[in-house]
Amino acid sequence: MRAAGTRHEQREGTVTHVETAHLVELALGHIAHDDLGALRHIAECARCRDELRTMTRVVAAARTADIVDLPTAPPEHVWQRIARELSQGAGAPPPSARDAAHRPPAGPAGRAAPGRTVGAGGEARRLLLGLLGLLGLLAGVAVARWAGRGRPVRAACGPVRRPGRRRRSPWWPRAY
Repeated sequence: MRAAGTRHEQREGTVTHVETAHLVELALGHIAHDDLGALRHIAECARCRDELRTMTRVVAAARTADIVDLPTAPPEHVWQRIARELSQGAGAPPPSARDAAHRPPAGPAGRAAPGRTVGAGGEARRLLLGLLGLLGLLAGVAVARWAGRGRPVRAACGPVRRPGRRRRSPWWPRAY
């Protein structure tokens, strides 16, 4: 049992509640043998019980999320509106096509720097890099989900135990 005042409990008036970080660990299924006091408190305290229930729902939803559940990139008009509002917020009016035609070319001798174009090429590059980053993130999630298939899901009450198998590590002397 954890003693009052440890990092896993917090006081509110005269009631000692289980810390949020400890509730998250319990919701993830990371239960240790010394969690008995916290579990007893959760059984008696409606506030901690509701927090644990909410966190358990979030964990369950996150574990069942699919790639189609992930957010997609917003449409182009959203990015255009953001750029327009940012340029207005900076105190300068948004650049128009007429201003761009009268703007001197970038680069030292009046020429554009090699490999760069004058105009909105930077915005296109940022958009492309953002989309590539999102694609990489989605690919990573897909690989992680694919690699995790066929494995048993960790139970909320402790590690998965396979009958008849013993751990052979000297760090785990007891059979599970």
